[in-house]
Amino acid sequence: DTLEKYNAKATFFLIGENLTEDGVKIAKRALEEGHMLGMHTETHQYEKIYRSVDSFLADYDKLAARFVEVFGECPAVFRFPGGSYSSYINPIRRSLQQELERRGFLGYDWDVSGEDSVGTPTAESIMENIFRDIGKREAPIVLLHDSPCSNLTAEVLPEILEKLIAEGYEFRTLQCREPYLFPW
Repeated sequence: DTLEKYNAKATFFLIGENLTEDGVKIAKRALEEGHMLGMHTETHQYEKIYRSVDSFLADYDKLAARFVEVFGECPAVFRFPGGSYSSYINPIRRSLQQELERRGFLGYDWDVSGEDSVGTPTAESIMENIFRDIGKREAPIVLLHDSPCSNLTAEVLPEILEKLIAEGYEFRTLQCREPYLFPW
């Protein structure tokens, strides 16, 4: 509702386990309103998915099949859980990235994060994190979450959008951006 009110478009990277009846309904509404859906993983369990390239791809393929079942197609964009540079993914990063690109997927990380799913965020910390870094980027990709562990994001989103719109920012989906993964 907030995104619609401010005419802000977003890309939602979905976790297959969250595609419950309600989750599907919300995702379909997002598509109808001009937002974009992307692939995340089926389970979001770092220890399981990053065990090996094959483990990740098995999980990812389940999500791809779910997308086709629910939406009729699989999106071409993905975001690695935790980003493309972490202690979990680093041992398989290069091989995994190459395989996903070989399959035609485009990867995206972020360069501004609200840190709204890390530790115990507050409304103030989410806003502080965004406004600390947003001006340092020419065309920022902002990471926020809409999961149960980050319900504060929905509360502060109107204020974030109002301030950024006042500063001249526009909010579009990632389809108008080149792929972006953290540097090697």
